[in-house]
Amino acid sequence: MEKFKAVLFDFDGVIGKTLEDSCRAWARACTESGLTFDPEEFYVSEGMKSIEYARRLLARHDRDPQMAEALVSRKDQLYRESNQFSFYVGIEGLVHQLRGDGVKVAVVSGGSRARLLSGQAGELLKRVDVVVTGDELVQGKPAPEGYRKAAEALQVSPDECLVIENAPLGIQAAKSAGMACVGVCSTLSHSHLRSADRVVANHAELVQLLSEGTVD
Repeated sequence: MEKFKAVLFDFDGVIGKTLEDSCRAWARACTESGLTFDPEEFYVSEGMKSIEYARRLLARHDRDPQMAEALVSRKDQLYRESNQFSFYVGIEGLVHQLRGDGVKVAVVSGGSRARLLSGQAGELLKRVDVVVTGDELVQGKPAPEGYRKAAEALQVSPDECLVIENAPLGIQAAKSAGMACVGVCSTLSHSHLRSADRVVANHAELVQLLSEGTVD
């Protein structure tokens, strides 16, 4: 890890095992609103700001885009009522190890700050150096704004940052920000993540990769 002064993690699908519950919440909210929902498209679109994703769904059905906030609110309510949050195995220890080794750590997510900092997740995120969330950004992923904002706050240059992502939009955001990126196959196959500099099959490989300092 000598080359990289900071590791910037996506949250959903990288730190928190949240996407399966989020997918179910979106599906139910869409069904209630008379909208069709494609789980595969959801996973591929992961990282986009929730409000933008809702607008996309509504536009496809020629529905009023002003319904987007209500759709997101209902999705969030359903998620809170039924999620079974957990961290991916090894990720908490990895975050603590990186910080103990003097590597700065940030989280850059398209989700809301309120959701990310609540409950079990919030306790970990309070101990990282920087958290950037979708509700603080003008443009969500695939725009590079979130990753650039995190690097600025960490006071590191883009070429000193390593991004960990699990979806194409996030990888695109990282590369557009001038950062190296490792893709982890938590929700999508290798073929979806091939634009990353390196792809690992699971979190066990990710933890080993970063713990051993073999990324260069």
